[in-house]
Amino acid sequence: MVLVTGGSGLVGGHLLIHLLKQNEPVRALKRNNSSFDELKLICSYYQVDFSQVMSQIEWVYGDLMDEQSLEAALQGITTVYHCAAIVSFGGSSPETLKQTNIEGTRNLIQASLKQHISCFAFVSSIGALGQSQNGEMITEETPWNPDNTSSIYSNSKYAAEQEVWKLSAKGIPVVIVNPGIILGPGDFSKGSLQLFSQVKNGMPFYTCQKSGYVDVRDVCRAIIELVQQKIYNQRFILVSENLTNQQLFTWIAHAMNKRGPYISIGKRGLTLAAKLDRAFSRMLGKTPLLTPEIVSSALKQETYSSEKIRKTIGFTFIPMEESIATTCHHEVYT
Repeated sequence: MVLVTGGSGLVGGHLLIHLLKQNEPVRALKRNNSSFDELKLICSYYQVDFSQVMSQIEWVYGDLMDEQSLEAALQGITTVYHCAAIVSFGGSSPETLKQTNIEGTRNLIQASLKQHISCFAFVSSIGALGQSQNGEMITEETPWNPDNTSSIYSNSKYAAEQEVWKLSAKGIPVVIVNPGIILGPGDFSKGSLQLFSQVKNGMPFYTCQKSGYVDVRDVCRAIIELVQQKIYNQRFILVSENLTNQQLFTWIAHAMNKRGPYISIGKRGLTLAAKLDRAFSRMLGKTPLLTPEIVSSALKQETYSSEKIRKTIGFTFIPMEESIATTCHHEVYT
């Protein structure tokens, strides 16, 4: 039996469906306040009955901050798929990010050691990779800069990944994937899919950002294949394409029959927009959308190579324009 964390989220929800389709016996963690709204949307995309999916999964209480609950949840488990994480979108506090992404992963690893699992598969991030020094593509071997000024989220995912490598050093095989920004059918009000909501509501601006993107279905296929083929103790970048901010928003806009972005905004304009966003959010009692992390990432230009997984298992990715079209089409009919 396998255990999935984050099953009510985008990656975990899609992963549950992929595993069930392969007739894997699945157990998944849930907390007392877990919402399954996004899983319902994901089930509708795959055209499977939500109630039936819920009945096929053994849902057990488990909190990443409660190691005792994790030990109980891991009894009889052979493989752990750790998808649960707090992402930087939405202005999560530094304490929440660090607690969930680092301490939570550490607790799950300690429980996994006590229960003698056979494999630990971890969904990391391109944020946990090193940074380009001279504009070259980032690979799995790009060295991490301990003095980097990247986001709190990136640092938390890097620290979590180090905990996973410690597990590997203790003899438990691990699989690590480093996805780019993940898109795909899901809830447009959460995480990276908020990008779709922004375009839907009107997005005339674009920044100089360039980054790697991947479809959530590819993330699931890749991590399952790596586990099944027992390709252990390595990490693999999962990026279908490197896209500019303008290209991404243009494709989303076209898929939604909206006007694409047409105004370039630089550092000064973005800083001013962030100040206005904070002021209006304070007046309305809402969380600011343009957090310092988002402002910083909106000005970065990084490219990533997925050559390693392409060569290792012959993996092919869904083109991002197709992924975006599928995501938008599903939202229209849900």
